[in-house]
Amino acid sequence: MPIAAPRRRCLPDPLLFLLALAPITALRAQDGTSSASASRSKALAAMGRLPAPDEIRVEHFVNWHRHGLAMPRAGESVALELRLGSSRIGEPGVVQVGLATTRANDLAHLPAADLALVVDCSGSMAAAGKLERVREAILRFVERLRPGDRVALIAFGDTARTVLPLADDSDRARLREAVSSLTSGGSTNLCAGVELGLRQLGTSAGEERTARIILFTDGMANVGITDPEAIVRISKEHQGRSGRGIDISTIGCGVEIDRALLARLAEGGHGLAHFIGDDDDIAKVFEREAQSLLAPVARDVELTLHWPAGLELEHVYGYTPRSDGETLRVRLDDLNAGTTQVVLASVRRRASSAAAGELPIRASLSFFDVARGARRTLDATASFAVAGDADPVVDGEVQKNLTIAALATSLRTMAERHSGHDDAGAANVLRDALAMADRQFPRREDQDVERVRAQCARWLAVLAPDAAPSHPDAWGPLRNKG
Repeated sequence: MPIAAPRRRCLPDPLLFLLALAPITALRAQDGTSSASASRSKALAAMGRLPAPDEIRVEHFVNWHRHGLAMPRAGESVALELRLGSSRIGEPGVVQVGLATTRANDLAHLPAADLALVVDCSGSMAAAGKLERVREAILRFVERLRPGDRVALIAFGDTARTVLPLADDSDRARLREAVSSLTSGGSTNLCAGVELGLRQLGTSAGEERTARIILFTDGMANVGITDPEAIVRISKEHQGRSGRGIDISTIGCGVEIDRALLARLAEGGHGLAHFIGDDDDIAKVFEREAQSLLAPVARDVELTLHWPAGLELEHVYGYTPRSDGETLRVRLDDLNAGTTQVVLASVRRRASSAAAGELPIRASLSFFDVARGARRTLDATASFAVAGDADPVVDGEVQKNLTIAALATSLRTMAERHSGHDDAGAANVLRDALAMADRQFPRREDQDVERVRAQCARWLAVLAPDAAPSHPDAWGPLRNKG
C-alpha cells in the first residue's frame, strides 16, 4: 500500500505524479552517502574561491542532506522506492529513485568491525586547525563504536607508524589518549600509511568480521610512492594478499587534496569519500552517519530504469548513466548501514502518447547482499498520468531534491562558463538558479536548499560584486566564514 508523501501545491503541469513504493515500513529521515564534492564546495565558497567544473559532482549535493525515505522491512537490509513528481523547474516530470539501508541499531545480524584509522600527521596538518578537526572527528566517532568493534591507530608523515595496534573496546581510553597526543611534522608518505593500515587489518584475516581503513589526509602524497595509480594498485594487492575484504573510506581535510586519488581509493576500496571543512561536516560524517563507516550492507550496486515508448528521458542529475533505448543503467556507490542514495531523472511525455493513459516506469536494483551472502534484485513501479485541468499536488521530498539537483547543476555550468572565460554568462547562470530556488522555496525555510543556495549567492558575488547582498545574514550557512 502506498505511503502518503508530503504534499505541496504548485501551478498546473502536464504530468501528475502517482506515488508507488516497494514493500517498506514507515517514513523516516536518514542521511546520505559520499559527500566530498558538496562539503568541499561549501568550503571553497566560504573562501570566495571558484571551483573547477570537475569539482562539482551533482549527486554529492543531492545526497549530502537528510532524505525523507522509507526504512527496509524487518529482516531486510535495503529498501527501494520510486516516486514520480510534477515539476515547474523547467522539466515536465521527474523520476526519483530512493534507496535506504538498515540503521545501526537494527544491525544485530551484521558482524563487528575491525577499523584502522590512518591519520596524516604531516606538517601541513597543523595549518587551519586541520589536525585538531581530525582529532575531534575521531573522538566523536569512538563514542559511536559498538562493544565488539576493534580499532587500530596509524600515523604517517615522512614514514608510517602504529600508534595503537588493533584493540577491542576495553582499550577505548588508551585510544582516546593516543588520538589526543597526535602531533604534526614532516612530509606526506600517504602510501606508507595505507600499506601499514592494510597490514594491521590483515593480521586478523579469516575472522567473521568486516574490515575498513578510514584515511584522513589534507593533501597530495609527496614522499615515498607518490603516483596515484601505483598507490591504488598497491592497496588492491595488499587487499588480495590479506585474504579478507578491506574497505577504504577517505576523509579529505583541506581544499588542496588530491581529489582524484582519494576518490579512486574509496571507489576501489568499496568505501565512501568525504570532506570535513567545519563542525557541521564532522557531525554529519562521524555522528549522524557513523554507522555507515562500520557496516557494509550492499556491494556492486546497479540501478536500472525501464520506461515505455510514450516517455522520453531528458536528463539524469549527476552520476555516469548508460542509456539504451528505453532502459537506463546507473552504477551506484556501495551501500553501508544507515545510508541513503537518491537518483533523479527528468522525463517528457511524447505528444504521440496523449491517448495512452498511464505510462508505467519500473526501477530494478541489483546488488550483493552482504548479510545474506547472495546477489538480490528489488523492483518498484509507478505510473505517470495526464493531470487534466486539476492543480497537481507535488511530492515535497521530490521537489526539494530536484531543487538542490538543479542548483548543483547550475554550479557546474557556472564553473564551465568561468573556465571558458565567460564570467558574465557564469553570473547569469547563478542569477537564474537563485530565481528558480526562490520560486520553489519562497520562504527559504529549508536549511538544505539554503545551504546550496548560499553557495550560489557567494559565487555570484565573486563573479559580479555588485550582486553581493546588503546584509551578511543573506549568506545563510556561509556567513562569518571568510
